Amino acid sequence: MALPEGFIPAYVGKVDLSESNPVVQKWVGLAKGSGMSQEQFDEGLQLLVQANTAHIPDPAAEIAKLGEHGPQRAARMINWVKSKLSPAGYQALASKGVSADYVTALEELMSLAGEPKFAAAGAVPPTQLTRTDVQKMMEDERYWRQKDPKYIAEVEAAWKQVVGPGVISTTKTRSPGRDGRAA
Repeated sequence: MALPEGFIPAYVGKVDLSESNPVVQKWVGLAKGSGMSQEQFDEGLQLLVQANTAHIPDPAAEIAKLGEHGPQRAARMINWVKSKLSPAGYQALASKGVSADYVTALEELMSLAGEPKFAAAGAVPPTQLTRTDVQKMMEDERYWRQKDPKYIAEVEAAWKQVVGPGVISTTKTRSPGRDGRAA
């Protein structure tokens, strides 16, 4: 079936509009049975395509939402995901398309995993933390009393920045003091 130019948005990829597709077969049957014109048939087919592709984001528009450095942020996120997941895991995420929310959410995961925040070329990198800075973070009640998972992840990420890869935990191994807390 020959489709007019722009019938399917270029960023969508392949849409099965062959006559072997059961939905297309049904539409062809309805169109013929009701005596639709070619224009009416095409209009209905266009609605079918729109309904089946509405969930697919336009990558160019989504990356533009990320601002001036959107392409670099998206590329960095994609490279990170590729390096952390199996090919099948990466394909599962990649099949969902790229959206600004998706990039932002994965950047948050990157940060929780200890990756530094995105800094455009020439930008001042984030302030380097010291061991003392991280130890002060550990004194916060959110870390040792409330055991706030988000704050603990932030401390863990800061610790990894200070000591480098390979050190897994910030938890202290010293024995508790008189008040029951680690000294």
